[in-house]
Amino acid sequence: MKFNNKKFKILHITDMHEYYPANPITIGFDRETVKNEKPDLVVLGGDNTFAFRPTQEDSIREICSIFTELNVPFTTVFGNHDHEQGYNNHRQLTMYRKYAGDLFLGKDEDPTIDGASNHHIELLDSEGKKTIFNLWFFDSHSYTWDETGNDIGYDSVHPNQIEWYKRVEKELTAKNNGVPVPSFVFQHIIVSEIFPALFKTAKEAPECDKKRSSVGIEYAMVLKEGALKEGGLNEWPCSGVRNHGQFDAIRTNGKPLAFMSGHDHVNDFIVPYKGVDIVNTPSSTLTCYSNNKISGIRVLTLDEDDLSTYSTRIVRLIDYAPDLKFDHHYYEYARQTANKQEIIRRYTADIERNARKMKEIEDALKED
Repeated sequence: MKFNNKKFKILHITDMHEYYPANPITIGFDRETVKNEKPDLVVLGGDNTFAFRPTQEDSIREICSIFTELNVPFTTVFGNHDHEQGYNNHRQLTMYRKYAGDLFLGKDEDPTIDGASNHHIELLDSEGKKTIFNLWFFDSHSYTWDETGNDIGYDSVHPNQIEWYKRVEKELTAKNNGVPVPSFVFQHIIVSEIFPALFKTAKEAPECDKKRSSVGIEYAMVLKEGALKEGGLNEWPCSGVRNHGQFDAIRTNGKPLAFMSGHDHVNDFIVPYKGVDIVNTPSSTLTCYSNNKISGIRVLTLDEDDLSTYSTRIVRLIDYAPDLKFDHHYYEYARQTANKQEIIRRYTADIERNARKMKEIEDALKED
């Protein structure tokens, strides 16, 4: 892939959580945004499909149709839910290729390492002569367990994936006369460095009773002054319970501008940390807990003349469907679509879970 007229535009669409058939409003929003923005590449950020196994392949086919109809290349990382509906992520990769052909760029670059769709994409200059930017894609997996088999929380990028990164980064740097190539990193689950970047520790803010531990350190729900560059924090970040050193390895060996993640549906922030932005993109849909004022798609634009920075904005679902009322809309949609009883049950559960989640978030914000 290469820059066009010195620009390269990426859309980050994450946490679609689509059933089959997809909700016409949210799939319409995705399609319309791709059509209007005319990106060079779309990155699906994981938790793409939530369809039951008998219809999961149909859901993937429907998602692929957005890009095949508009002739737009895309790739994906996987989230913690993609594999839960019956097909593992490696099998799903073959489905994306089946329905999108060469427009789908996702792959297992090194099948010997953990996870699916670990790969990188080099971006050439406008003349197509030299690699000037790189895009990294990691599987941040789903959940992890302790020695006795108990689920202890979310997973993170594994050591052998980091070693793969180091090997490839070394090759790219050598090809660029010993200078690391600027890059973006995409994965579903946010890096645990978001906690020291955003929050005071519990010791620093003992008056706060809202606390959460990350990698053995307890933090308070008190933001460090100036921590948020832009956007909002509307729920605790849900990073992995273990940190194998991915952030530091990439920051030390490469030249990352930003780590892009999804997973936390109502967070849409940019937080600088140690010279790198930690960026969260909100969910693009309302099939999961969300907020119709926050849901959206992130637009990222690179300028060949200055690759030390980037520009970004979010296209909001509410601008596409300003009269959308989440609970009513999804319940009515569920009543009218196929597999009515089962989908009504699933959507109704989503609505109830959504209401509880949003109330918790609103209560926490009021207290703070």
